[in-house]
Amino acid sequence: MDATTILDNAAILVARQDINRDFLLLQLNAARHNIATKYRIRRFLTSEVLPCLNGIVDATGLKQALAVEFIDTDKAVYSLSRLASYADKRTAFPDPTITGTPTSYFEDSTNILILPIPTGGMINIYGEFWPEDLDDSVSSGDIMTQDIPYALIYFTAAQYLSMLNDPGQNVQQYLQIAQNQLDNYMLLDRKQQLYGVGFSSDPFGNGGVV
Repeated sequence: MDATTILDNAAILVARQDINRDFLLLQLNAARHNIATKYRIRRFLTSEVLPCLNGIVDATGLKQALAVEFIDTDKAVYSLSRLASYADKRTAFPDPTITGTPTSYFEDSTNILILPIPTGGMINIYGEFWPEDLDDSVSSGDIMTQDIPYALIYFTAAQYLSMLNDPGQNVQQYLQIAQNQLDNYMLLDRKQQLYGVGFSSDPFGNGGVV
């Protein structure tokens, strides 16, 4: 389902003549961000290939890296080990300017530091990425609008009414419907994980289990 259709249905649930479409869109994007914050859903995991400049990867949109690989200029792929702390980084690489074939990575705020520093190549990150904001368009959508559109419709309507301090009793009803939709989806996700079968192929070959 696209963003415009979700907003159209949420507007029907809100049932107000003075509805602000931009504010409704804000609530839709807030609901998506809240879901991404609270849950790890395997179908939402993805892989992105990012440039590496002087050993630094701008990973602003990354929520959590589950695996990191270095791809050199000859397309050879090297799995990198995570350095869990700054102390680990200092111990393993007392000279942070050393260059060579990377073996490790360190998460530094919104950046990922690759060590040793490669002279070229790209970084492949498999993990959770924050959803980009949607716009009010029939061409705007993502995996959430595809998989859990009804949960988003009810969450959006409930949050809109809550922000307006609407005294109607629909807010709790809408929240319950939305949460039920999401809980059922999460149950399916966990069943798939239990039996070792993913919704889609796993690029790291572990049978879909994270």
